[in-house]
Amino acid sequence: MSDTNTKVLLHFNGYNGSTCIDDFGSLKTWTAGGTASLVIRTKKFGRSCLYLDGDTGYIYTADHGDFTLGLANFSFDFWLKLPILTDSTPKCIFSKYQDTNNRYYLELYSNSGVQTMRFRSREGATLLNDASFAIETFEVD
Repeated sequence: MSDTNTKVLLHFNGYNGSTCIDDFGSLKTWTAGGTASLVIRTKKFGRSCLYLDGDTGYIYTADHGDFTLGLANFSFDFWLKLPILTDSTPKCIFSKYQDTNNRYYLELYSNSGVQTMRFRSREGATLLNDASFAIETFEVD
């Protein structure tokens, strides 16, 4: 269920193998790319979940003013089943990229064996956010 502050609400609640992505928050059009698809084998809620292989799977939508963060308060809320990373190569969870000086992203990487997430955002020459945190709890099926 969304409210006026919800900019994207993706349930990934479709049929096994589907690449149809519904947005219940803003009705933006999302497209599955690469190997992205809905699967039923690892779902947490509903009928299915989005499966991304960590290599070529992704989803995307057109740029929109809703994705401009600036200095206002914001939050991202999601469930994510993470792989155990063994190298320091970052895996992008989500991003918005205009150019080198105007972008934000959330990534997952291994920092000397510690699973770590990092969020960074930059507008022009100003680094607005640079936060890293270790992930210490995992839910195991």
